[in-house]
Amino acid sequence: MTEPNDNPLSDGTAHVRQNERDETVTTQVATGVAEALGTTPDDIAPIGTVLDAEALNQLFAEGNDADVTVTFDYENCRVTVDADTIRIEPPHHTL
Repeated sequence: MTEPNDNPLSDGTAHVRQNERDETVTTQVATGVAEALGTTPDDIAPIGTVLDAEALNQLFAEGNDADVTVTFDYENCRVTVDADTIRIEPPHHTL
């Protein structure tokens, strides 16, 4: 059985990661997207090319109790971040 803190978790269509407070959310998103795409974070565009990375980090920084969910597209994946999880839906390929 997969424990909640193991990465990545998967529900069959998406990769779901626990939002860990010891790492910035942007680092977690980049790592998760790279894993979902089968590559490394060095091989994808910096997250700052699609949104304000510092603002995203501040929204989910330890001590910020805001009840917020952010959804955006990054490297052709749909990313949804909330206080507890980071959900990454990779692109669906059709033949």
